[in-house]
Amino acid sequence: MSEVIGLKLSSGEEIISRVVKRNEDTIVLDRPNMVGLAPMKDGSVSIQLMPWLASNQDGQPAVSLAHVVAEVAPALELEKGYLSKTSGILV
Repeated sequence: MSEVIGLKLSSGEEIISRVVKRNEDTIVLDRPNMVGLAPMKDGSVSIQLMPWLASNQDGQPAVSLAHVVAEVAPALELEKGYLSKTSGILV
């Protein structure tokens, strides 16, 4: 199975994705999703995932590492949600 990572970009966006390949300048992602926070009526916050580049035809954009501020291992529940959403299989 491909590695799943979380990235914080210099634009402020936070994304989660599988890694297809990487080299010293770029990282190719598979179906990246943007992580968003949505306030709930009870005052809590819900984490939502939405396609990061809906216009990307093959779903595997290359991101310049010059725009990556941080790379992390995502929280387990977030990773499970991402895998379920992108594969259609409940994890």
